[in-house]
Amino acid sequence: HVDLKVWPNWENFRLNWPGGPLWGTSARRGELYCSVVIPPAAGLVFGPETRGLPPEVTDDLDGLLRVPIRPVVRSINLATCVGLIAGEAMRQNVLWPD
Repeated sequence: HVDLKVWPNWENFRLNWPGGPLWGTSARRGELYCSVVIPPAAGLVFGPETRGLPPEVTDDLDGLLRVPIRPVVRSINLATCVGLIAGEAMRQNVLWPD
């Protein structure tokens, strides 16, 4: 189960974020998603697959994660990216169902 909330803007979200590191995604920058320790209290921030997260958001994050893609590929499908990174976070925190 994911506790999904939608915020009207980034500033409102940051004012209400309870804590824990925030990791964003990038097609070309950041650390390989499976090489980072993602603690249970972490937040994962995903942007549109066509343009990614804006600089005002990436500058306010604790770090960026990337899914490796070939140089000729512009971006990866957002649902695929979310599945890979959220799945890795669940695996690391032993949140997989039996």
